[in-house]
Amino acid sequence: MLPSLMLTAALALVQDPVPRITDASAQAIVDGCRAYAEENDLTVAISVVDDRVRLVAFRRMDGTREGPAGFAMDKAEYSATWGSATKGLSDAVSEGRLGFALATNGPPVEGGVPIYTDDGTLIGGVGVSGAPAVEDARCARAGIERAGLQDSRS
Repeated sequence: MLPSLMLTAALALVQDPVPRITDASAQAIVDGCRAYAEENDLTVAISVVDDRVRLVAFRRMDGTREGPAGFAMDKAEYSATWGSATKGLSDAVSEGRLGFALATNGPPVEGGVPIYTDDGTLIGGVGVSGAPAVEDARCARAGIERAGLQDSRS
């Protein structure tokens, strides 16, 4: 009896009860972003990270330079870490509130969007870069929506 209790306890430690973004969901986000980009004649890099800020999926469309590709990672990491879009940082900088943007070390440019489940659990972030910032953000949201996920807690 004792070995089965130990096995149950060990399995409980190994299993992660926190919802995580799946590979299938991350790929659906990338595919949705890419479809949006192609529909709107954009060339972008797309990065999807989980809530632990670990890369799950990445796509750099042909013609996207290295700078935007790295920036997509930064945007995704910020959104997954803080659970908010990088647009908030962009707005803060334009309003002269530099302290928050500097303190968070996030990129003050649109295109980073958090990923939430239907019940409001933060499961990651997506970053898009390479197009005008407002289009980067629209692209990220399109990918999240096409994957059946949310870009906010509500």
